[in-house]
Order: sequence, then C-alpha cells, then structure tokens
Amino acid sequence: MIRPAQWILALGLVAAAPRALIAQTALLDPRVSSYAGCYTVSRVRWSAGVDAARVSKAQTPPSTFRLDTLTVAARGGTGSVVIPTNLVASTRTLTAWQPLPNDSVRVVWSTGFVGVVLRLGARGDTLAGHATTFHDDISTDDPPNPSAEIIAIRVR
Repeated sequence: MIRPAQWILALGLVAAAPRALIAQTALLDPRVSSYAGCYTVSRVRWSAGVDAARVSKAQTPPSTFRLDTLTVAARGGTGSVVIPTNLVASTRTLTAWQPLPNDSVRVVWSTGFVGVVLRLGARGDTLAGHATTFHDDISTDDPPNPSAEIIAIRVR
C-alpha cells in the first residue's frame, strides 16, 4: 500500500520534471542544437605517404556518426555525446564533441591510448576539415601523426 507521503513525493517529482527539462534546455549552448544530427562521411583523404589500410580502426573516423545533444563530462569541461561511442571494443573510452568558435566543432574518439580528433568547420549541412590521429607512445623520432581531409554531410 502506498502511503500519502509517497503520493505527495511522487506528485512533486512529476510536477517538477517539466521545469527541470526546461532549465536544462535553457543551459544548452545553441550551437549544440544547430550541429546535432546524423552525418555520413563522404570523403576521407589521408595525407601523402599514409597508407589508409595501415591506420588502426581506433584511429579511423567512422563512415557515419551522430552528434547528440546529451551532455557528458569531457576532457577540459563538458561536451556532448557522439555515436558511435567507441570505434573499437575498449573499456576506457573518451568520446565527445564540442562546438568551437568560428562555426566549427571538435569530435574525439579515444581508447585512452590511441584515437582520432576531428576539427570541422560548418557550412550549411556540411562539416569539413581535418582528422588527426594520436597515440600515447610518443618519441622525438616519430613522424607526424597521420592526418586526413574529411567531409561529412548531415543526413538527418
């Protein structure tokens, strides 16, 4: 049997829920809403001398991705969810996207050891820019991290 105090608490939570959602929406950076959506990668062109077949799956941008509006903790503050949340099976992943100044976004997929960062400028339904791989085993003799030109087109 439900006690009267439980009913009052339940009604209070239901009544407060719309206000909480409105408050959360008000805090959302308007740029997040404008970039959120599903994208198809139409081109990835790796820099000269990079064999695309040798770039690990954990460092290769996916063929499709979704920039979500759900906020998550990210390195250096907060970001928003990007799906897929991981490019390879890994227990340590950092995956997020953030709007940047000058109509651009930063998208990161990381295993905790290796990953890829996309820095993309927005023009209409197109995000275009560069993908740069990274890894944690850095040596002064290493060549520059592989990078690629990338174009993604919003499909939804």
